[in-house]
Amino acid sequence: MIRKRVPEDDKEILGLVRKELLPFVHYSFPGVTTDLNEIRARINRGRVYIAEMTTPSGKTRVGGFLATVKVDSALWVDMLAVSKELQGKGWGSALMEKAEADARAGGCVISNLFVDAVNPKAQLFYAKRGYVPIRYAEEVGCYHLNKVLRKPGDQYPGQPYNPFQHSAII
Repeated sequence: MIRKRVPEDDKEILGLVRKELLPFVHYSFPGVTTDLNEIRARINRGRVYIAEMTTPSGKTRVGGFLATVKVDSALWVDMLAVSKELQGKGWGSALMEKAEADARAGGCVISNLFVDAVNPKAQLFYAKRGYVPIRYAEEVGCYHLNKVLRKPGDQYPGQPYNPFQHSAII
């Protein structure tokens, strides 16, 4: 089940960050750490989606999460992590689909993210979902990817789509 984050999820989110994301960050920034306060400050800037799993004993836990921030008409994917044992089972895709659908409904026309250059598995994941590389950000060791969320002719509430108003390259 995909749901919105509640504060009780934060310790499990921190665990996923430490286990699934920090090892890639350490290639560019050795020794970087994070704590619960830093994670809360970061995820409180936007919206967080939770992939909630039910264990065989009936207990629920956070199997993955996606943190996003909306800036004007752009969605920024800040962090996506799915536990190793659940990767490849569609949970990352479900999280992305939910965030992109909500972003479209909220008037976003483009989605952006940074993916670690040393993480080809994540690069392939995003490429399969229509994200394309825009540039290599050497200062952080990441590729900047984006994906157009609205196309000419799409019907959305509010202003009509103007392809000259929003560039695919940010």
